[in-house]
Amino acid sequence: MDGVKDVVTGMGGVTGDEVPGNAELPEAHDASDFPELPEDAELAARDDLDRKGTTLLALIRSRVPADQRIGIAYSGGVDSRFVAWSVRRAGCVPVLLHVSGAHVPVWEADGAKRFADRFGMRYLDARMPDDMLPRFAAAGRERCYVCKKEMMRLAGALAKDEGITLIADGSHAGDRQGWRPGARAVREAGIFSPLLEADFEKHEIRELARRWGMPDADQAARPCLMTRFPYGRIPSEEELKRVAAAESALEPLVRLGLTFRVRMLPEGAVVHVGKGAAPGILKEARVRTGLPVVEVETLSGWFDRPKEEKKPD
Repeated sequence: MDGVKDVVTGMGGVTGDEVPGNAELPEAHDASDFPELPEDAELAARDDLDRKGTTLLALIRSRVPADQRIGIAYSGGVDSRFVAWSVRRAGCVPVLLHVSGAHVPVWEADGAKRFADRFGMRYLDARMPDDMLPRFAAAGRERCYVCKKEMMRLAGALAKDEGITLIADGSHAGDRQGWRPGARAVREAGIFSPLLEADFEKHEIRELARRWGMPDADQAARPCLMTRFPYGRIPSEEELKRVAAAESALEPLVRLGLTFRVRMLPEGAVVHVGKGAAPGILKEARVRTGLPVVEVETLSGWFDRPKEEKKPD
């Protein structure tokens, strides 16, 4: 018992020897009275992610001296926001380089700027000329390469005007999968991709963003509006606005578990939704958009699939 006595005393409590004879000892507690501790595997995963976060900051510091500026190819999505957040955490100064265009919804660009303003980050914007859309369409399955190449060119021009020589982006380990021609344009432009180099997956970005206090870590992914149209098709301004408006109307349903893309198929516009949404949510999606709602097994890469895989589930 001496060992127990020593431990209790060291914790600032009293031992049985110090309890007055007429005092009542506290009741013993059942194990269910205490919160459950995380499993060893969960603790290990947390430790691993913390170590990856430390590696990420060290990687940024190895490329950018303290208090120096670095450009961020910035869409306002969770990945590029997290890169900016990490750069600031590393003691460096992010300058956000946003490229807009007809294929970027206005509400998305507005949200990107609000984040920059809220946290006092310098924000610069360039706009793609509208005549880029026919070039995207003409590129077929390489349209993302053409688009990303132009985006990096414009971001580079913004950086050069600021005297910034290094640009980072939000590419991550998940971008190694699937058909990603835009990733080739990023590499060719000499962009620094710290999340990719540190081997961060999307779920790790979200989790570490939460730990580090970045707001809206669960922000849904929203690829550019060109991905809502078949390869080779040049969307009209009205079609782009219609898709953007429909997705904006659906955005409040994300917190209720809806995942979606509004796509322009040969038979007309349709809302593709991920599996698992409640029937009431699906009905609300139809009401909000006036479009047919179709559940599909996987949302991303719809136009990259073989024809037999594009049948609704």
